Amino acid sequence: MKFKPGNVFSKVRGGAGSNPLNIALYIGLAIFVALALANFLLSATTANRAQENITEASELRVVSQQIAKNALEAASGNADAFELLEAARGDFQSAWDGLKQEPVANDQVKQRLQALWNQVREDTGTILNGQDTVLDLHEVADTLAQAIPQLQSEYQAVVDILVDTGAPPEQVAFAQRQIWLTERILRSISRVLEGDDNAVIAADNFGRDATEFGRVLNGMLAGDEAMGVQQIVNPQALNYLDRTSRLFDEFVNQSVDEILETAPELFQVASAADSIFRNSQDLLQESTNLNDQFEQTTTGLFPSLWLGAVSAAIAVLLFFLIMLQRNREAARRRNELESENQRNQAAILRLLDELGDLADGDLTVEATVTEDFTGAIADSIN
Repeated sequence: MKFKPGNVFSKVRGGAGSNPLNIALYIGLAIFVALALANFLLSATTANRAQENITEASELRVVSQQIAKNALEAASGNADAFELLEAARGDFQSAWDGLKQEPVANDQVKQRLQALWNQVREDTGTILNGQDTVLDLHEVADTLAQAIPQLQSEYQAVVDILVDTGAPPEQVAFAQRQIWLTERILRSISRVLEGDDNAVIAADNFGRDATEFGRVLNGMLAGDEAMGVQQIVNPQALNYLDRTSRLFDEFVNQSVDEILETAPELFQVASAADSIFRNSQDLLQESTNLNDQFEQTTTGLFPSLWLGAVSAAIAVLLFFLIMLQRNREAARRRNELESENQRNQAAILRLLDELGDLADGDLTVEATVTEDFTGAIADSIN
């Protein structure tokens, strides 16, 4: 039997060659390592993005209440509140622009929030556009609040003089009624500044009372038969009336037209502030709902911390299985090499035994030709 050198090397290559189980383990390890890495990277990216969205949504909640507070203060004549209101509107719009394109589980939350914000933003614009009117009207009201007590004081002196000098009761009554009219004028101004449904009516009442006050005042100075007001002739009383007339013309009479013209706009501003206040709670609630939606984006199926942990655990398990399989194959190869060495040693010993007589000079000895590496030696000797 001829010796075939390729047989030995084929066996060696077969022992270290491809194994379907090894291939499957390596492929599985690569897949789960890649899955775990991708999951953790996506989880980190998603978590960072979700945290940014949660921060912006929390900003919406805070700013929505700032808008309501500043709107009410601005409508009440606080000059600083207008600047704060405009800044809060810009902050809310900026945060909302960054969030409204972000995906959420329930898109209706964003739709409701957008509708509410459209109304609040429009009302905020109404307040900001009426800034000059509101501030001017409050300034006029403050001036009247300071001037009217002076008018009352001057007219009270006229009443005292008329009573002391025994003036006709009608004159005393007209003078006393002037003091009451100043009270009504002051109350009407307060109602106008409130800006509620009665603001326009209060402005009309203010105009009528101011007109009547001026006519009676002129009647006391020059007489007015149509109104039944007699002219006052007492020099001391006339001095008080002259000062009253100047105060009235300077502070009250000049304010009538402005108050009548601006009262409707002030009413719009006050209505807008009330609308913002009513919508602020809904805006807060929808901002909270949006915040909850973004918090839920970190708990989806993929990416998921649980999925990443499971993938990593499976990858570790596959790695240990690969190491175990490699150890088993290494042990099998060692056993095969040891067996091969033993067979080679036995073949060498057998060949030496067969060639023992050849050393003694017996040329008739014939060595056994085997398939191991001694076969070629035996064949050459034969």
